[in-house]
Amino acid sequence: MPLHYQDFAAEYASRPDDDLQRLALDAKDLVPEAQQALTAELSRRGLANHEQSHQFKVIEEARQRKLALDSRKIWNQPAFGCGVRPYFRWNRTRHEATGEIEYTTTAFFVLFYLPLVPTGTWRVRAPKGSWRGSNLHVLNRLPLNWPQALLVWTVALLLLLALVIAIRLAPHLLR
Repeated sequence: MPLHYQDFAAEYASRPDDDLQRLALDAKDLVPEAQQALTAELSRRGLANHEQSHQFKVIEEARQRKLALDSRKIWNQPAFGCGVRPYFRWNRTRHEATGEIEYTTTAFFVLFYLPLVPTGTWRVRAPKGSWRGSNLHVLNRLPLNWPQALLVWTVALLLLLALVIAIRLAPHLLR
């Protein structure tokens, strides 16, 4: 179902200023209706002048460089099932205009693929088409999400229990 100018205008009216300015940096990737609605909303808020746009772009580039450095410290690709990696997508929202998915995730120190210790919770944005957490853009760090950590541990324990039961029953089933 195609989105119309009014849909984009309503979405942009509900977004904070920095989200709109961030979106304006890549406005060329938006459909024409979204570009028009974004330009109108930025003008309505008084954020459309060139000096403000340039200043925001400089600040945003510095923030992105810092986040890129920080995100390498947050998690890594676990080698042989050991390292730090994010688990689960919590409070997921999809941005219709860009196709990006924004969600909360908790990273864990993993040993042999088992999540042991939660290292932190972050709000991240995944570009359209990213696969299994690749190319995540960290938006901000949040207080540790204990319900999410408990869910991860519960699922891990259930999978471990299922594996143990399957191993124990295998000799009996193969007779």
